[in-house]
Amino acid sequence: MEMSPEGVVAYTIQYIQSMPAEIARGDIFAVTITLIAFFIAVLIINRLTGLLIVVLKKIILFIIIALAFWQFVMLFFARMASEGLTNDTIIFGAAGFGVGFIAISISLYVALHSFYEARKSQPSPEGGEQAATAVQAAVPVVVQPLAGKTGDEGLFTGMKDTLSMSSLKSDKSLGAVLAYLVIAQFGVFSSKTIPAPSFQVGVAFFAIFIIAGLFFIHFTYNNYLTGLRHLLMAVLAGLAIAIILGHFWGGIPLDQLLSPAFFQSDALVALVTGLALSLFMGGKG
Repeated sequence: MEMSPEGVVAYTIQYIQSMPAEIARGDIFAVTITLIAFFIAVLIINRLTGLLIVVLKKIILFIIIALAFWQFVMLFFARMASEGLTNDTIIFGAAGFGVGFIAISISLYVALHSFYEARKSQPSPEGGEQAATAVQAAVPVVVQPLAGKTGDEGLFTGMKDTLSMSSLKSDKSLGAVLAYLVIAQFGVFSSKTIPAPSFQVGVAFFAIFIIAGLFFIHFTYNNYLTGLRHLLMAVLAGLAIAIILGHFWGGIPLDQLLSPAFFQSDALVALVTGLALSLFMGGKG
């Protein structure tokens, strides 16, 4: 398929038409895009209150993470039955279970906590501003000013706070971002998905996603520069994860992952899925 407006449109229409079948098969990318599109549709059409939007967002995150982890578990046991205990199965199986447990725990805790806060909060007649403030206050702050600490001491304290258990309870902490990225990509490589039919279409698809991500950041981040830094860090981390998991877990040759053929492989789908989840998670709601 050539890189042309007609080719990209035809591929997009074909993929949209296949969405229901791909969701039924457990395609993580299709499920992720569909649920995020559902969330945006609810946001636009129903104009829900900020409080309900926060709860719905956390539930969607939990569903995506749980499904991705389930796909990984299914493939892990299938490989155990067919291949036995190989080095890749042991190493990446242990990594997948560890990261999956962290991601599931964070997403479930945040979803239940948001639901609890929603039930406990009593919006004021003025419009529910106090309820939204209560939910924001319930989410732990990830980065705190290191007053009185400079140099190595401040850096060490910041890293320790970022990866602490209290910080991991927030779905916007560094640990949660990495856990979500990894388990989402594990899910893509563990399920059946549809890669781009050619390098040109893959590049166009990725470029369109990045442009859409920039618009998403504009409308959902309080600080646009913060959103751009988030996107850049997510792209770099997600690319590294996609190459590692694509080779060792997805069975894609390394020379393909390090060449333009990357854009027509499952690794690109895994990268875009992880980035979509990261952007969706990091917005202000």
